[in-house]
Amino acid sequence: MRSKRDTVNELSEIDKELDNGLISETNILRRLELKSKLLNINDMESKDYIQKAKVTWAIEGNENSKFFHGIINKKRSQLAIRCIFVDGTWCTEPGCVYKVITKVLANRLREVISDLVSNTQSAFISRRQILAGPFILDELIQRCKRRKQQSMFFKVDFAKAYDSIRWDYLLDVLESFGFGQGDPLAPYLFILVMESLHLSIRRLVDSGLYNGILLPGSETISHLFYADDVMFIGVTVGGRMTRLKAWDNVIAKLRTLPSGVLKTMEAIRSRFFNGMGQEDFKITWIAWNKVLASKKRGGLGFSSFFALNRAILLKWVWRFISQDGSLWNRVIRALYGPNLDSHTTQFSSNWCAIVKELHLLKDKEVDFRSHCKKRVGNGTDTSFCFNDPWFCDLSGDDEFRVKELRYFIDDKYLPSHIEPTRWVKLVSIKANIFVWRARRDCLPTRTNLGYRGVDLASLKCPICLDFDEDINHILFRCDVAQNVLRRVCCWWNLVPQGWTSFLEWQSWFLSLRSTSRNKDLLEGMFYVAWWFIWRFRNLCVFEDRPPRRSTLFDDIVSYSFN
Repeated sequence: MRSKRDTVNELSEIDKELDNGLISETNILRRLELKSKLLNINDMESKDYIQKAKVTWAIEGNENSKFFHGIINKKRSQLAIRCIFVDGTWCTEPGCVYKVITKVLANRLREVISDLVSNTQSAFISRRQILAGPFILDELIQRCKRRKQQSMFFKVDFAKAYDSIRWDYLLDVLESFGFGQGDPLAPYLFILVMESLHLSIRRLVDSGLYNGILLPGSETISHLFYADDVMFIGVTVGGRMTRLKAWDNVIAKLRTLPSGVLKTMEAIRSRFFNGMGQEDFKITWIAWNKVLASKKRGGLGFSSFFALNRAILLKWVWRFISQDGSLWNRVIRALYGPNLDSHTTQFSSNWCAIVKELHLLKDKEVDFRSHCKKRVGNGTDTSFCFNDPWFCDLSGDDEFRVKELRYFIDDKYLPSHIEPTRWVKLVSIKANIFVWRARRDCLPTRTNLGYRGVDLASLKCPICLDFDEDINHILFRCDVAQNVLRRVCCWWNLVPQGWTSFLEWQSWFLSLRSTSRNKDLLEGMFYVAWWFIWRFRNLCVFEDRPPRRSTLFDDIVSYSFN
């Protein structure tokens, strides 16, 4: 048998010939033969090493010898994790490797954690809502008040959650690995430990030492877990309960915000948008509800707090319709029945307030339930009455989103402009908002200031001093504006049209034949030009020295490229 060295040398010579282009069938066949022989030699050497190692191990065993440390250290070196390949790069820092490993473990545990723990835990688990715990608690409190039922609600807050656990079996195993508060894996480890507490409480309930609140339909609520809080819920079992008068209502209620609160919040946003501080008083140039409207209805798309509050409340209606297996859903169905139309609105509870708001919105032509539908299909691949999925047709992909519902509510309550807002993403926000205000004649021109009773020495244009200053004059008819717009057209190889208003300019712009990308660039160029013309006008009004007209177009070009 040829030696390994001779085989490797001959194989190397053949590879050099192939690299130089000397390809022949003989060389290829010979190369395949040598590769096969080299594999056989390596295999035989490996078997020989294994056999020798077994003999040596049988003789020396695990003695403190050079052979033992060589075998053990080699194995440890092979199994050591020195770096991890993440997103195309190698991570070698111990802290980075630690974070990646814990994140992988957390992601794997996330997939099965919902099947391991009871439905009394609602935090850190996918498809469960952390607010379901306080929601259920509020409903139980209101039910006990209505029925004048003596009950006890005992709240326990675990400080620092995971770090507060003191079980030996968890401390000895996990803390030695460095898991602590804030670790990606910590919430799921905490949930598993809390499951032990859940089982202990269940044993107390089953033994009769502690009773939960019995709901219609044999549903019993004895305790709830959400985040690092535990709420024990029960009724008196003999003896006399100590009365605690100092308890405050610590449950954040999910109710409709009062109109006064909404107006105050909107006023704060409006003053900020108009550049006013707490003590400032300035002219409001446009109604705030027109600003809140969506862009397709002529606003800026801020959306109202009213729509946000109602959309978040209606999200609970969507959960009631589509998530009928959750603990929160079962509690609501046990208290009020399975049919949403039959739920009362007379009681003082979160759910009654939400149902009441649902009916009020329906009277305002915001019928949310009509947009919640079941996808039945052709009747073959889906079950007609049991497992058909719910979908919301307010979004394009049939997924429920608070954002889409906000816009739907705003479209019913907020006014609509005659034309949608034209927004160019290639230019700055301030330029877009300026043109939006200019199109609606909501800028402090001298004519507009005169309409609002501001005493001015003159209504003439501060640039040309020939005509009264209105928005069409300052941006289209003034000598400076005409010169700038003419040079913009020449820069783009377009024929100047001598526009006198936004309406004429828009008719011309829509008639252009070009790609959408080029039209966006051109429209953005006009936006920047108008913004600089208005800036030039302000310098003429408020500066002692008039600005230079010769550099105006150069500033526009420079800003456009930046």
